[in-house]
Parts: sequence; C-alpha cells; structure tokens
Amino acid sequence: MLIARKSTVAAVLALFLVFVMQAQSQEPPPSPGESGKPEQTSPGNTENHTDNNQKNTKRPPTIINVLAPPKTEAEATEERREREEKALLDRRLVDLTKDVAIFTGGLFAATIALFLATGALWWSTRRLVKGAEETAERQLRAYIAIETAERCGGHPLAPQFLLRFKNCG
Repeated sequence: MLIARKSTVAAVLALFLVFVMQAQSQEPPPSPGESGKPEQTSPGNTENHTDNNQKNTKRPPTIINVLAPPKTEAEATEERREREEKALLDRRLVDLTKDVAIFTGGLFAATIALFLATGALWWSTRRLVKGAEETAERQLRAYIAIETAERCGGHPLAPQFLLRFKNCG
C-alpha cells in the first residue's frame, strides 16, 4: 500500500512538472498594442533577424538526474530498524482499530436495548394512566346502598316496602 501511494505521488508530481515545463516554454501572448506577427526587418539588418529566430525556437528542457549516494552499513541498519518499528506500530494500530470496532458494536447493542426498554416503559406508563382514568371515573359515580328495608302494606298480592337508601360514594 505504501508503494502504491509513493507511485501515485510520483505520477502526480511528474504530471505537474510536465505541465509547468510546457507553460514555461510557451511564448506569452502579444499585448493589445502589439501585433501577433513579428516585425519585418530590412534585409540589411541580419543581426536582429537571428535574434528573432532564437526567440521563436523551442529548446528542450534541461534534465538533471540526481542519484542518491550509496548507503552506509549504519544507515542501512537504521532504515531496517525503522521499517520494523513502523510495521510493529502499524500492527498495533490495526489491533486498536479492531478494539474500537468491537466497542462500537457493544454501544450499538446497548443503544438498541435502551430503545426497547424505553418502549416498554412507555407502554407500561400508558396502561397505568388508562387504569387511573378508569378508577377516577368509578370514584366520581354515586354509590348507594339500602340502609333499611321494611314491609308496610297489608295486601299479600301487592306488598309495599319502605326502603331507606344511604349514599356511600
């Protein structure tokens, strides 16, 4: 992965350099007061004519290849040690990332459990409120009971009773 990154960076840098070199090798456009065509010089003035030709010709860019000096044994050992240390740190980072993923899964499970518990509490509270409303309605009704009952008529086919009610509610 590190090699792929380095090659990508190198490719982008190379494209950038090609773009910059192309932009530097082009002539600037003529200003509004100047014409796009070079001026005609008299045939006797050849010195000025060669200067114009040198301006119009494109020169290839100068390429300098810089080689790194060979590494000493100490530098090679230090580089190897740094690579091993980087590999160890990368492995540790992978392990810690795995731990974070596991803890995130635990938080997700706990959040789902809290959601379900909240739903159950809401449902229970709703049932309690309905029960309390029904109880309040029952308590507002008039409850009456028969306190005393007496028979007061003498006719056996149509008896008469005297009832006394008591309000209990």
